[in-house]
Amino acid sequence: MSKNNFYWGDLHNHNEIGYGEGTVERSFRIAQNSLDFYGFTPHAFWSDMPKNDQKTRDYHIAGFNRTRQNWEKVRGIVRDYNVEDEFVTFLAYEWHSNTWGDYCVYFPDENGEICRATDLDSLKEFALDKGCFILPHHVGYYQHCRSLNWAELDYKVSPVVEIFSEHGNSLEYHSHKTMMSHSMGGVSKQQTVNENLKSGLKIGFIADTDDHCGYPGNYGEGLTCIVAPKLNRPSMIEALRARHCYAVTGDRIKIDLAVNEDYLMGDIIETDKINLDFKTSGLSPIKMVTLVKNSEPIKFWTPYTSEKITCHKKLLKLEWGWDRFDPGQTHTEVTKWNHKITIKGGSIDDFNPCLCGGDGSLVEENIYSWTSDSAQIDSYTSRGNIEATSAVTLEFNQAKDTTIIIETDAELEDGSKYHLSNEVHLDELIDKDIHTPIYDCFAAPKIKIHSTIDPQHYKLNNTYSEACQSGDYYYLKVEQENGHVAWSSPVYIK
Repeated sequence: MSKNNFYWGDLHNHNEIGYGEGTVERSFRIAQNSLDFYGFTPHAFWSDMPKNDQKTRDYHIAGFNRTRQNWEKVRGIVRDYNVEDEFVTFLAYEWHSNTWGDYCVYFPDENGEICRATDLDSLKEFALDKGCFILPHHVGYYQHCRSLNWAELDYKVSPVVEIFSEHGNSLEYHSHKTMMSHSMGGVSKQQTVNENLKSGLKIGFIADTDDHCGYPGNYGEGLTCIVAPKLNRPSMIEALRARHCYAVTGDRIKIDLAVNEDYLMGDIIETDKINLDFKTSGLSPIKMVTLVKNSEPIKFWTPYTSEKITCHKKLLKLEWGWDRFDPGQTHTEVTKWNHKITIKGGSIDDFNPCLCGGDGSLVEENIYSWTSDSAQIDSYTSRGNIEATSAVTLEFNQAKDTTIIIETDAELEDGSKYHLSNEVHLDELIDKDIHTPIYDCFAAPKIKIHSTIDPQHYKLNNTYSEACQSGDYYYLKVEQENGHVAWSSPVYIK
């Protein structure tokens, strides 16, 4: 299987520089704590704005001016936060067009300048000259509604396409999250990625939040996984160029895919027989893994029809929120949480944040740290967030007497403070969960310790072989029982 590493990040996110909200400093602190890489993409230019909508024009022009006025500040913060082998940042900006679609422009270093290109050919020429990527997003809208002009896509500067974000799903026409959260008119079947792959395109898949509340990695709005040997800009750029990357809706579902032994997802190979060897690992029970060939599903696996997983690891999810609900209120009241998790008689092998940020607060942050035997989480929740609750999922090695101790302090906006202490033997969580309010009120914020998940349910490994021919392409879709999805970049047959 892959000898590379799996790095998680958000390449498309907004804050107050442009026409989002929340400070740029807050955005970078959040990303540094919870992600491996981050591309902040302030809004910069729209060449063909609607002439008969002055309100829209004024709103966007004000945002573009803020980006121009703060460009040196953006370059400085991108430079200061980039630390090789720890956290990678990209200097970037967003370019709009009704005619050609929206693109984000990514520079190889911090020395880039904004190009106010009036057409796509000029933007491509700029990208080729400066060594930039220009990556399209929300491509599933109807054409001329800031959706992608697929005929003009150029692999040299656009090797991957953003298939999922808070806008919705641009890969598939039928989806659990269709494109209805904005004013561009919903998803168009002829614009979906699946339909356009049939024409012979060779692109990789990414997903990003496109969040406008200054919260990179906001849970449930999309994340990109880059499969690469090192955590630095050159390695990240080369992996994106080779399409060694994939898209998830929120949960950090791992897809380790080997193709004909020596190739990865995204590769273009010359062969008359394809051999796929994959290992997947979710953060919730896996519902199904689907092999898609030429945009059609051809093979399905479930945990009950696949090889038995021999492993002593289990998943445990801690979830909190369900905040106060007061009729007639704006539902932005914030609850602040502090959790200390301690494992006795076992070890934490992996720690996955599922943390929400959004309209509930443009100031608060979710911060966490963890070791093999403990974790510390400072968090906030609000019904004004995109998701009602936050969570962390731990993968741990369980021994005979493994115990989890969770100490929680919660503070409501009115100053009320509460303390909860839960000490649970993990065998007690095999067939039940524990759900507790922080005080005796129906609408109180609550905390939940979920029942544990066996590896047989959240891991799925298998192989597949068949004859293939030039023009075929294959990708994996992994669906969890909780609705979260991952899509590997396709492998293409030359």
